[in-house]
Amino acid sequence: MSDTYRYLSGAVQEMPAIDVHSHQGTGGIWQARSLWEILSYHWLGTDLRCAGCPAELFSNSSLDPREKVRQAVPWARLARNTVNHWCFMNLVRDLYGFEAPYLDESNWEWLCAAVEEKVGDPEWERHVLAQSGVESAAAPFHSPARVPERYFPYEAGEYMFCPGMGRSAQECLAKIGEGIHSAESLATAIRDNLQFLVNAHQIRALHVWVPLTWTYSHVEEGRADTLLHKSLAFAHLEQSEEDELVSFAADRTAEVCGELGLVVQLFCGSLSLHEGGPYVSVYRPEWLRALVPFFARHAQTQFDLFLATRPIGHEAAVLARNYPNLHVSGAWWQAFTPSTLLEFFRDRLEMLPMNKWNAFYSDAYCVEWIYGKISLTRNRLALALSEMVEEGLVARDTAVEMARRVLYDNPREMYLGIETG
Repeated sequence: MSDTYRYLSGAVQEMPAIDVHSHQGTGGIWQARSLWEILSYHWLGTDLRCAGCPAELFSNSSLDPREKVRQAVPWARLARNTVNHWCFMNLVRDLYGFEAPYLDESNWEWLCAAVEEKVGDPEWERHVLAQSGVESAAAPFHSPARVPERYFPYEAGEYMFCPGMGRSAQECLAKIGEGIHSAESLATAIRDNLQFLVNAHQIRALHVWVPLTWTYSHVEEGRADTLLHKSLAFAHLEQSEEDELVSFAADRTAEVCGELGLVVQLFCGSLSLHEGGPYVSVYRPEWLRALVPFFARHAQTQFDLFLATRPIGHEAAVLARNYPNLHVSGAWWQAFTPSTLLEFFRDRLEMLPMNKWNAFYSDAYCVEWIYGKISLTRNRLALALSEMVEEGLVARDTAVEMARRVLYDNPREMYLGIETG
């Protein structure tokens, strides 16, 4: 470990950060109510199932959480080399004082009790956020925050941006608004819905997980009208027709988001390859490349791109370098590994001005995983910056400034509208 890394690691650890995407509050969960809620977090849960942990543990709601932990312990030991287990061990060590090298039959009950002891602590959530250095985190608006000053709300807006993909078009239209019978009324309903969400719930962003099967193209209102009528008549839309209708809705949604100052978060690189199957990381080049005219068309709208696979990283950085309204953030899902983060961060640090990207989002479902994820993000950011300093690419003081920018200043400006002093 070099002196440069030690210095930058210390500086990065002390910096405030903003989490631009979490699932805090989903199902009413803000802090873990049992060790199982930490251990079964889906990123780590995938590792456990891969090691051989019975899938039934994750789906059986009648089984006691402690019993689930007991049965999962042998598989946790086999997964202790994975990055998600590294994050898990960091959080249970630093937050609960767990001193063992890994979870096993001799200590799992102690850790269960340690987690359960904090469930009734009204200050625990604040404590974990303070320990993580995360000043504010994005969370879905529909679950009222227990610590409202530490969260800012977003809407899961797939039903507006890509209606009919992943759920029925009729279900999406009903959620957007009433009386949708034409492309014009669809556009009006999207506008009214977004305005309501801003006025009533102060949302700051729109979460959009667009299926990789979609290819964007600009579609005029008349053509969208024809396709909407066909969809409302429950007629089958070909893939190209579905793409066109989604493109029309995406254009209208992005346009209004630009007017209202909402960030559009685009999640890219994950797809289920068979019905009911798991989501895996894939890259379909046409998906992102087709969006280039979309970014150009909506120059006043801020887009934040979240990547789930490594091959797209450099291309995304190139696009962000050329389109001022396109940003890239952190690493999503299977891309959240030490080597991928380092590659993402090096590309962005070398290619993009320091005010052009955001280093962190947790995708956490309980506050403890915000801590777990930020620990690895800080580690990789410090390493990437120390390499650049030691290679003579940037000065040490500049590296510190860059770190604060991507952890705190940029997301604060982009998502909260607070200019850096």
